[in-house]
Amino acid sequence: MITTEPNPYWEIVMHRAAAVWEAHCQPGADLAAGMPVYLQHAQDFELIQATHIAQMCLTAVVHEDAPAATRAADGTVNFDRLVPPGSDPGTRNAAADYLIALCEFSLSQAVEAADQQMTALSPARTVIQTVLNGAPHGLPGRERAINAIWALRDDAGALSGVLALTGAALEAVRSRP
Repeated sequence: MITTEPNPYWEIVMHRAAAVWEAHCQPGADLAAGMPVYLQHAQDFELIQATHIAQMCLTAVVHEDAPAATRAADGTVNFDRLVPPGSDPGTRNAAADYLIALCEFSLSQAVEAADQQMTALSPARTVIQTVLNGAPHGLPGRERAINAIWALRDDAGALSGVLALTGAALEAVRSRP
C-alpha cells in the first residue's frame, strides 16, 4: 500500500545530503568534505545506508547542475565526462580516508587497500552512472539506483569509492564555469 505520509528516514537523508553539499561548497573543501555527515549516518544506521545520502546528492545536485558538456544526448549526465577516469588517484586517496573513518581501517590497512581502491572504483563508477541514468526517471530510476548500490553492500572499498566519487562529482559541479 502506498502512503502519502512523510518518511522520517528520507527526511534525515535529505537534510544530510544538504549538509554534504554545504560541506563541499566551503572554500578549500576536499573530496572527503562530507565525511563527518556520512560517518554520522553510518553510525546511526549502516554503512550501506550512507550511500543513500550520496544517491540524493547525485540526483538532486549533480543531475540538476551538471554542465551541458557533460550530458549525453538524452540529457543524462555522463559521469566519465564530469569526473574523468584519470582523476581517480585523488579519489582513491579520499576513498581510503573513508575506509579509515567509516570501516575503522588502520592507516596501514588503508595504504594496503590503495591498489584495491583503484579496482573498487570501477564498480563504484558503474553504480554512480546507474544513479545518474535513473535520475530523470522518478521512482523506477530510484529503484534501479538502490538495487545497484545494494549490490555493493559487501564491498566496503566500492562503497567508500561511491562516497569519494560523489565528492568528486560535487566538486566538479561546484567548480564549473
